[in-house]
Amino acid sequence: MTFPPMQTDLDRLTPIEMLEYVRSQVDRLAALEQKISALEQERQTLRDSACDLECRLKRYETSEDEWNWFFTNSPDMLIVHEADGRLKRVSPAVTRVLGYTTEEFLPLTLVSVMHPDDLERTRLHLQNIATGVDGINFECRLRHKDGSWRWLAWTTPAPKLYDGVASPAFAMARDITESKLSQQELLYRAQHDALTGLTNRATFDQAVQQALARNGRQADGRVSLMLLDLDGFKTVNDTHGHLAGDAVLRTVAQRLANAGRKGDLVARLGGDEFSCLLEGAPTEALDSVAQRMLAVIRLPIAIGDIEVQVGCSIGIATFPTTAADATALFEQADRAMYGVKQRGKQAAAHFHC
Repeated sequence: MTFPPMQTDLDRLTPIEMLEYVRSQVDRLAALEQKISALEQERQTLRDSACDLECRLKRYETSEDEWNWFFTNSPDMLIVHEADGRLKRVSPAVTRVLGYTTEEFLPLTLVSVMHPDDLERTRLHLQNIATGVDGINFECRLRHKDGSWRWLAWTTPAPKLYDGVASPAFAMARDITESKLSQQELLYRAQHDALTGLTNRATFDQAVQQALARNGRQADGRVSLMLLDLDGFKTVNDTHGHLAGDAVLRTVAQRLANAGRKGDLVARLGGDEFSCLLEGAPTEALDSVAQRMLAVIRLPIAIGDIEVQVGCSIGIATFPTTAADATALFEQADRAMYGVKQRGKQAAAHFHC
């Protein structure tokens, strides 16, 4: 470190040396001022940076507080999970939606509480998400703590990379069970007879068309149609009233459904007329089903304190043996059935060309 000369030394300097000395001090002062200015600027920059960092930190903390509030208070179930399905965090809504406490649900995996029929669809859905495709309104069932199944609609953003690291897998689930059940109920009502619960005419007609299309592609494909009309039903209605008639129709419907083979479709076409669709049934099987139906229909039906009894007449037509399409199948079965009625009722007959 260089110290300034003593006064006695300055007195010995010549004017030129004194000039040089003063000039050097001026230069040194200028350099110091520049250095001080630079340091002050650096200090201000650091202060500004610190203030900026503090503001950014507060914004992040506010955002985190808002996110935590949303996570805690959301009416929908929120889940953060690993790629393998292990849960990292779940919102309190899991208790309302699935009945588990947060502590009970966290050790589980989604697969362990998922309906078996939904596992494969879910696996494919997760594969799509892993490729960067957002998941929107994906529906599956999870088991409630009480053992019932709840339908959930999932919204799952695809993970993004931040500095080469994938973001956590996040999913939001909305309980749509009531809506799903309502849709299923509406669909059921649209496809079934309100009184008996059997398939209705419109759905049965569609099933016949589909059966013909399936079997028409096979060399030995057979589709048979039975038309059944009750014998003695009008007497029950006239004698005991329509409520008794309705009770008879419900009982007959249940008996017919039980008399068919597994996979046969029984429908109520209207009034006291029923039908049965049978695929791949040889003549012997058709006759066996028809005889079972005749037998169960003849059994007495208890209505309150009384018993009533009805019978039925059955007409049978088969594709492609006699009928080439659905219209012919119905017409031929109908003609066979009325032939039975003309011959004395309570029997079954095949249509013959």
